[in-house]
Amino acid sequence: MRYLEDFNKTLRSQRHDYLNHIQVIYSLMELEEFQEARNYIEPVYKDIVRISKALKTSKPAVNALFQAKLQVAEKNNIDMELEIKSNLNNLNMEPWDFCRIIGNIIDNAIFALKQKPSNRYMLVELSEDLRNIRLNISNNGDCIPPEIIVNIFKEGFSTKNEKGDGMGLAIVKEIVECFSGTIEVTSNDKRTSFEVILPKKE
Repeated sequence: MRYLEDFNKTLRSQRHDYLNHIQVIYSLMELEEFQEARNYIEPVYKDIVRISKALKTSKPAVNALFQAKLQVAEKNNIDMELEIKSNLNNLNMEPWDFCRIIGNIIDNAIFALKQKPSNRYMLVELSEDLRNIRLNISNNGDCIPPEIIVNIFKEGFSTKNEKGDGMGLAIVKEIVECFSGTIEVTSNDKRTSFEVILPKKE
């Protein structure tokens, strides 16, 4: 509910400011201040694109979660990219369960990326084929050693020391398997990827 309320507030604010932005840009163009107009519109355009990317599914709660995580990523200097190629019409679980999956994996990725001094990147891909909905969340954080990967979904196991309770990924795995899905993690020096595959609703 909090994510939905924040998302609604963002949309209302963007709509309210739209006319003001157009007036400022028009005035700058009239004054032939073209570089100033470009400088002004660039952050406005990026904000509009970010909101548009988070609005692509049929599940408002999922859209709101994506918007919230985009904002968290931005505050932490993480370049988070969304590739949404499914409207989730055939999602075989309640949206809040899907949000728990997405949220926990993204939060882990943000934590990992915050350990890097710069060049922080995350890609969230949501797609579907004839049978399944696929979620792939990858980042360019440090490689996860094999001895950690084999334990990463165990309840109580955490790589965050005192900052984690070891429940997030255990919860994700439990939800995924409850709906006959699978989750796999792969990691190397270039990318760490969590892939979730969920059967579609029949």
